[in-house]
This record gives sequence, C-alpha cells and structure tokens, in this order.
Amino acid sequence: VIYKHEIISLRHYRNETEASAKHRVPLVIVPPLAVNMLIYDLFPTRSLIRYFLDQGFEVYLIDWGVPTRNQAKYN
Repeated sequence: VIYKHEIISLRHYRNETEASAKHRVPLVIVPPLAVNMLIYDLFPTRSLIRYFLDQGFEVYLIDWGVPTRNQAKYN
C-alpha cells in the first residue's frame, strides 16, 4: 500500500524478479465500488495482477475498502 485515505488505499505491485518494467506506462486498475479488489489477485495461479506483472507491467490497484454508514453517500 503506497497511499491510504480513510477506507481507500492504492496498492502498487511490481515484479520482484525483473530489474525494471518492460513497459513505460503502468497499468492502473480501478474496480467498481461493488467489487472486492481481491478478485484480481485470487491465487498465485489465478491472478490477473500476476499475469500483467509477468508481461512486464507495473500494476496499481485501487482498493475501495469496506464502506461504513458514514461513507454510504459516497459515489
């Protein structure tokens, strides 16, 4: 996690086995509010994030967290 504000966080993934990314532009995944961010990184063998890392991308993912009553009116 490289940034956090209230319940929202920004996660940064990079391939630890390669010195630098193959692509100059990173991928930023912004899931819908109703989707848990874990769907993009279920298991090491079933991971969209791992796939993009293996293709040479740096990946950023927004995690909306679990809203409370105080955040009910956010949109």
